[in-house]
Amino acid sequence: MHNDFIALCNSSRKLYIAFTRSMPSTISNLKRFGTLLLAILLYSRTGHATITVYPWVHLYKGVDHARGEADAAESRVQKVNALRIDLSDPDVQLFGTPSNGAAPLETFGQTTSTFLRTYGLQAAINVSFFSPVTSTPNDPRDLLGLCISQGAVVSPPESGTFSTALMVTRSNQASIVITTSNTIPATNIYTAITGAEYILKNNVNLGVNTDINPRTLCGLSQDKRFLILITVDGRQTGYSEGVNHFESAQWLQRFGAYNGFILDGGGSTTMVRSDGAGGSIQLNRPIDGGVPGHERVVGNNLGVTAPRLPDVVVSAVDWLPTSLVTGTRLVFRATVKNQGTGATPPGIILGVGFLIDGTAVSWTDKYTNSLAPGASITLAADGGTNGTNIWIATSGAHTVTATVDDIGRFPETNETNNVRTATFTVNTAPVLSAIGTKTINAGGTLTFTNHATDPDIPAQTLTFSLDAGAPVGASIVAATGIFSWTAPQVTSPQTNSTTVRVTDNGSPVLSNIRTFSIVVVPPPRVSNVKISNGNFNLTWQTYPGKTYRVEYKNNLIDPNWTTLGSDQVAVGSSLSASDAVNANPQRFYRIVQLN
Repeated sequence: MHNDFIALCNSSRKLYIAFTRSMPSTISNLKRFGTLLLAILLYSRTGHATITVYPWVHLYKGVDHARGEADAAESRVQKVNALRIDLSDPDVQLFGTPSNGAAPLETFGQTTSTFLRTYGLQAAINVSFFSPVTSTPNDPRDLLGLCISQGAVVSPPESGTFSTALMVTRSNQASIVITTSNTIPATNIYTAITGAEYILKNNVNLGVNTDINPRTLCGLSQDKRFLILITVDGRQTGYSEGVNHFESAQWLQRFGAYNGFILDGGGSTTMVRSDGAGGSIQLNRPIDGGVPGHERVVGNNLGVTAPRLPDVVVSAVDWLPTSLVTGTRLVFRATVKNQGTGATPPGIILGVGFLIDGTAVSWTDKYTNSLAPGASITLAADGGTNGTNIWIATSGAHTVTATVDDIGRFPETNETNNVRTATFTVNTAPVLSAIGTKTINAGGTLTFTNHATDPDIPAQTLTFSLDAGAPVGASIVAATGIFSWTAPQVTSPQTNSTTVRVTDNGSPVLSNIRTFSIVVVPPPRVSNVKISNGNFNLTWQTYPGKTYRVEYKNNLIDPNWTTLGSDQVAVGSSLSASDAVNANPQRFYRIVQLN
């Protein structure tokens, strides 16, 4: 993504700079894409003034609206509204105030809002100069200069002051011309309005009138594709004080006009749009009679009919399956709602792109039906960057971002509300360290600590427990994993199978188990005793790996036992020892397990 800087206007006093992102360098094309993002700093010899031109916003198909303003550090505070009408859009049609027929003069006076509501228009603005100026609705009005409505001449052309006219054919081919008295244009002119001075010609500022007033302006882009209609509010101290003709031409340039002229301003200046329910909304703040918001009854208005636009938003994001476990093959879904006043265009993909942690992973691009206003649809990813619509879940916290109409296949009334994010955590099971076979002597107590790790971030709480089947009396401390069991007295080896489980507190809850054996070793038991040829022979049962010692004393009251031979490590199930009895009348023996 690269940045372009385009000089919009140069004068000896100020330099206006427009900043765009990857847009063509012509001003008309900048307006076409609706991505002009301006925060323009103006530098003068006397101080810093800020002119701000806000981005274009789609109102209807082929009709955009933008605002502008100048702060108090400029010559004066100014509030500006602009309509940009795409004359190349076949669904856009201009409509001017029609003739009043056989009634006196030429038209009936209407406020701009009344005009819009009467003819079911989407947007409208006051245009031509007229007389008389009264506040009575539906009074006859005389228009100054050429006006044509739906191919019919409403007011003939004039020479002199009121001779600069906008001409538009039935196919929306537009031009600005200078008329002469009683010279009716060719019959293919469908709409015409007339104003006063030419103030911008071939991008040269011709404005000389220094009067400060509210202004209504008309302009065309260099390629004549876009009709630019502007209102500058005035006569409202602290809010907007108005502009002269030179400043008017500057505003035309800022909104993309290459040629332009003055329309009826002052208390007549009004711009409105439909509210979508049969009413109207003022885009500017008129000042008829010195009353802010009060509209003047004017002789001529210009309106536009255009299809209403959709406004698609992502109302919910989810995924299947809902179990968020490492390695799960997730498919993302987005519920898309059309909260606009027009349907999405049929045959055009209603797509959603999905990103995980800012990286594109999948999308949906097969739905091409029209989505009606107020309707919703849930779309699942059907393609992805790795050739599949799935994302393999990895452990940790993640953010999924769903963007509807992510590559701008159709215009909307709001292009900035297409994104929805959701956060989720993919859980990974804890890992319990291996537990080897444990041996314990009968009647002894076995105690050891289990250890577990968990890779999840943030760290989760781990809980230890014993599964069913553990020996009676066995226990484990849930928080620390300390296992404890006192073995029973047994006469033969006993093996107990025990399962330790560690469980996290993630979602879903995951666990890991280790099964180990506990062997209870009985005390030594004599299996055979024999005296032969003066030797005492002793055999006893053993457990492999245990060390045994035979001890003796001649009298039980003797204080100490004497070791017979060497200690022996059992490798099988029995050991034996012998002792020369000789002349001893008695001898006592015992077998000691040393470990």
